[in-house]
Amino acid sequence: LTQHFLGETSVTLPQIYHHSSLAQGDLEPFLRVCLLDPSFHAFVENVEEELKKIHEE
Repeated sequence: LTQHFLGETSVTLPQIYHHSSLAQGDLEPFLRVCLLDPSFHAFVENVEEELKKIHEE
C-alpha cells in the first residue's frame, strides 16, 4: 500500500473485494487514516499472527 501511495505501483485487489459496500472514493481516505495511526502497525502485526495461526490449523 505504501508503494501505491508513493505512486510506485498500483493496487489490484482480489475479485472477492470488488463487491464492497464502500463507494469508489471512500477507501483512500480510510487507508490514509489507518496509515497515519501510530498503533496501526501493531494492529496489522496482530492480525498477521492470527492469520498464521488459522492457516496452520
